[in-house]
Amino acid sequence: MIPCRILVIAPYESMKNILLFICKDRPEVRLTVMDGDLGEGARLVQEIDEEEFDIVISRGGTAGLLRQQISIPVVEISFTVYDILPVLRLADVFHGQIAVVGFPSVTDAAGTLQSIVSRSFDIFPITGSEQTQSVLETVRAQQYGVILCDTISYTVAQRMGLNAILITSGRESIRMA
Repeated sequence: MIPCRILVIAPYESMKNILLFICKDRPEVRLTVMDGDLGEGARLVQEIDEEEFDIVISRGGTAGLLRQQISIPVVEISFTVYDILPVLRLADVFHGQIAVVGFPSVTDAAGTLQSIVSRSFDIFPITGSEQTQSVLETVRAQQYGVILCDTISYTVAQRMGLNAILITSGRESIRMA
């Protein structure tokens, strides 16, 4: 059997460990994992030989950007309510209102979760990395206690000194992709 050659652009380090665990007993998969979010991920795929891979997997805004950069199929690791729910529970240690900031893949899942749980939080979608700073400045001005966010928003929030929690993809979300 010829293995499926998969390139994963992982937006954060711990995703690599989950991927390696999921694929360790799958001889039909040849996995290559590179770390990179948004622009870094796009730069990485520009350096690969597309002939070496059958498919690329990433998540959120990075997956969308990669689709514009390469001709091989890009599969997105979807965010689910199960990815956001544990982070929402972590937010309990912070005082004040909760904001969710991220690309639509994050904010859509957060909207679904909001209709299920009795917990109140506000959602701030971004459609491009250039919006991240201004959206987070709005969140800071409105004095939110904590921000639940995707990788790019988390990185910028940390630089701004804001309380932020990264929404990571769970094993099931990664396995589904």
